[in-house]
Amino acid sequence: RSGRPVRGRWPTSRSARGCSSPAGQHRQTEDRLYDIVAEGAGMAEREKASFFYEWVYSKVEYDTELKRKTVYEAVMEGRSVCWGYVSAYLMLCRMAGMDCEPVYGGGHAWNRVWIDGGWKHCDITWDKSAGLRRWKLVPEAKMEEDPMHRTFL
Repeated sequence: RSGRPVRGRWPTSRSARGCSSPAGQHRQTEDRLYDIVAEGAGMAEREKASFFYEWVYSKVEYDTELKRKTVYEAVMEGRSVCWGYVSAYLMLCRMAGMDCEPVYGGGHAWNRVWIDGGWKHCDITWDKSAGLRRWKLVPEAKMEEDPMHRTFL
């Protein structure tokens, strides 16, 4: 078969399952995230953005050893630095057809997603570290005023 999705999944051969190659890891990650996107089918964009935020928030822990940074490590192993959080949220939103971008600077990264006619920022990494949801779907103007992020914008 070609590389087209089959019922929302990329076909894998028997030899590719459990494979630790970058291509195998990418397929495993996509498969897992397609399942999450399917759970959000039928939701409005704001609900999806919140649902994806909560999924990443609940499934990923910060890697204090600073060794894990890929989307695979975030999604499949549950541990990453900020780039893994950002990549997981980015992939979920884009797989659901939503406009989402990474925002980065000063050694830190977070996301912004276009909903309700404007950019809303999500910093899942810092929220998780603080045990809060302070930076969940924050409007762009408010994020620019935030003392923790304005130096990066």
